[in-house]
Amino acid sequence: MKTKKQQNQAIARILNNLQDQTYECNGLDQRGVASLIENQTQRLYRLQETFEYSEPESVRSIDDFQLKFDNHTYFIDVKTHDKDRDFSMPNLISTERLYKLYQDPNVTFGIAIIDYKEASLFANGYKQITNTKYIPIENISWESLSIQNLGHGQIQITNLNKGIKTFNGTRKQWMNQFTVEMIKYHDKLEAKLKERKTKWIERSAKELLISC
Repeated sequence: MKTKKQQNQAIARILNNLQDQTYECNGLDQRGVASLIENQTQRLYRLQETFEYSEPESVRSIDDFQLKFDNHTYFIDVKTHDKDRDFSMPNLISTERLYKLYQDPNVTFGIAIIDYKEASLFANGYKQITNTKYIPIENISWESLSIQNLGHGQIQITNLNKGIKTFNGTRKQWMNQFTVEMIKYHDKLEAKLKERKTKWIERSAKELLISC
């Protein structure tokens, strides 16, 4: 595997081994089901021999595990998606951490998306993997991403139920668009903060004038 494209394809093929797997999840809430599937995903990659596997460095790590091939490191973030729910807007990574991470061309932040639903052929409490998708963040179109007001800004998938559009361009072009999206985000944030400030001034304008 000489190219990053081939390496990404290999990561996707490994993930595809989860397809149609069924797990007993009786008594587990959505977070519990997600943890079970994440653990199974980690085990799958831990047992493969193509990439060097390693666990995240801390609970605050951006990844669920890392894969290394030659001098390239893949930070993999597992996102489970309950197809029986109407809406899904998962957090991916803070804007500041991604920007700093992507100053290194030998690093990729990849998302392993695992769809599941109630397993109709089994008793209640069983979940079945219906689809898997691995995609580096720079391959996701900004039409499918949002930046939310959390910290320096948090990148999210806008709605997994609507699928993910692919970004047709290079990593550098994606990063350039990232900058544009951040400028638009801060423009909206500034306008919102100005509106809130004005509201508070108008609420107490008379009292402020009297007290002065």
